Amino acid sequence: VAMSSEGKLLSGSADKTVKMWDIATGLLECTFEGHEQEVLCIAISNDANIAVSGSTDQSARVWNLSKRCLNYILLSHTGDVRSVAISPDGLNIITGSSDRTMRLWHRRSGQLKGEVTADQEEISSLQFSVDGSQLISGGSDGTIRIWD
Repeated sequence: VAMSSEGKLLSGSADKTVKMWDIATGLLECTFEGHEQEVLCIAISNDANIAVSGSTDQSARVWNLSKRCLNYILLSHTGDVRSVAISPDGLNIITGSSDRTMRLWHRRSGQLKGEVTADQEEISSLQFSVDGSQLISGGSDGTIRIWD
């Protein structure tokens, strides 16, 4: 799940969808479809314009929340996409996978900017520092790494 400053809650689930809920009313506003398998993780940009979801289908999908549509698909991982994060400035997306890699993507174009193979088991969590200068990764082996 992920929550926006705009009062929206996004959830991903085994039914292959991402759902957007209004927190105040509890009503379902939209269902995003497209993943071929279970949705494992989700993140919302600080400006609440986009969301990124990761799945066991080895993809991440970037959703336009205001237009309620798919922007593009991020394909490159060879394992489940288990974690996603969007940089505080909204310019970058990072995905982490059971293939032990993290991939950095340009938010607007969806182009792959870089890849790091971590000395961790599957990358199960990702978070940018508040100023965006560092990335914190958590592995399923119980390790935490800080990246500059």
